[in-house]
Amino acid sequence: MRLKQSDKMQFFKAALVTILLSEMYFYPFGGHFRFSAGIIVLNLIYLLYNQFSCIKLALLSGSAIILLRIAWALIVTGSTVQVAFLSHMPSLIFYVVFGVFHEWRKTAHDKFHILMQLLIFAGIDGLANIAEMTLRGANSYRMIQLIFLVSVIRIVIAYGLYLVIKANELYIRSSEHQKRYAQLNVLVSNIQTELFYLNKSQKDIETIMSESFSLYQSLANQPEYADRALEISRNVHEVKKDYSRVLAGFNSFITGFEKEDSMRLKDALMIIKANTEKLVRELKKEHWIDLIISSQADFSLKNYYALFTIINNLIINSIEATTAPVQISVKAYSDLNWIYFSVTDNGKGIEPDLMPYLFNPGFTTKFDLETGKASTGMGLSHVRSTLDSLQGVLEFSSVPHERTEFLIQIPKNQLIRSPINEDYNDN
Repeated sequence: MRLKQSDKMQFFKAALVTILLSEMYFYPFGGHFRFSAGIIVLNLIYLLYNQFSCIKLALLSGSAIILLRIAWALIVTGSTVQVAFLSHMPSLIFYVVFGVFHEWRKTAHDKFHILMQLLIFAGIDGLANIAEMTLRGANSYRMIQLIFLVSVIRIVIAYGLYLVIKANELYIRSSEHQKRYAQLNVLVSNIQTELFYLNKSQKDIETIMSESFSLYQSLANQPEYADRALEISRNVHEVKKDYSRVLAGFNSFITGFEKEDSMRLKDALMIIKANTEKLVRELKKEHWIDLIISSQADFSLKNYYALFTIINNLIINSIEATTAPVQISVKAYSDLNWIYFSVTDNGKGIEPDLMPYLFNPGFTTKFDLETGKASTGMGLSHVRSTLDSLQGVLEFSSVPHERTEFLIQIPKNQLIRSPINEDYNDN
C-alpha cells in the first residue's frame, strides 16, 4: 500500500523515536543480551498505525540502531571492527523476526480479540528475542522464562500508553463535538428567532392586506381612492406570496416555541431578548446597552404577536433614543386579573412639555445624525393602538436625565390561552 506524504513523514518520525529510545536499555542476563525501551515504542506504533509496513519499519529501525551501536563501539569504547560487528549484528535477526511475524499478525488482525492480540504481541517479542539468543548461542530454559516475562511487561506498558493516547484522542473529539454542538444550538436558536419574526411579519402582512381591501370596499363611491387602495392590496398580496414561499420549508424550526397557536410567556421573552441582543450587535451598541429581562409568572399565551409588538417597540424606542450607556429592564408579573409588563431605562428621559404628544402618530424626537432624517414616529402610536385592541392600560413616567418607565397592564383573559391561573415564582 502506497503511503501518502503525511503518512511517510509519520513513518520516519516513528522510526526515529524508536531509534532514539532503543538506547534506553538494561541487561537482565549480563553479557551482550539487552532489552531496550525502543521495542515498547515499536509495539505502540504497531498498535496505533495499522497502515505502516511492520517489516519495513522494523528493518529500518533495527538497521539504524545496529549501525549506531557499532559506530559507538568503534569510536567511544575503542572496539575492533570484528568485535563490534559480532557483538551487535545478531540483533538484526530480532528485528527481522519481529517485523515478519507482526506483518502476519496485521493481516490476521480481525480474527483475534484484544486479549489474544496482546498475547500474540508478547509472543512475537519473545520469539524474536529467542531467535537472537539462539544466534548468540546463549539459550537456556531460565532465560526463555525471563524473556517472555519481559515481553509481557513491555506489551503491557505499550498497551497502557496506547489506551492513554486513545483516551486523550476521544476526549479531544468529544470536546470538539461538544463545541460544534453548542455552535449548532446557537445557530438553530438564531434561526428559530429570525423565523418567528418572519412568521409574525407574514401575519402582519395578512392584516394589512385585509384592511387595505376593506378600505377599497368602503371607498366604492370614490373610484380614484378605491383603485389606489385596491392596488395596495394587490401589492401586499404579492409580498405575502413571496413570504409564504420562503417560509414554507422552514416553519418546522419554530415548533419548539409555537404549539397549537400558543406560546409560553418565558419563550416569548427569550425570543425578544435574543432578537434585541442581535439588534444591539448590529447597531454596534453592545457596550452601551445592558438588557435585563425577568419574569415572575409563566402562561400559555394566545395573543403573543400583539405582545411582541408592544414590548419590542418599547425596547427599540429606548435603544434608539439613547446616546450614552443605558440599562433597559423588562419585568413581567401578574395578579389575579392582570398581567403587568414594565419596561424601564435609565437614559435621558422625556421632557415634561413633550409628554402630551408622545403617542401622537408621527411625533418623534429622534433623527438620523448622518442624514438628518426624522424617525417615522409610529412606534409608540402603534403600541397604544395594539394595547387598545387588548383592552389594556398604558402608564408612563419619566424623570429627565434619570429614568423612564412604561407600565403595561393587560387583562388575563385577553392574553392567556387558558383561564386557569398558572402563576409561579421564578426563584
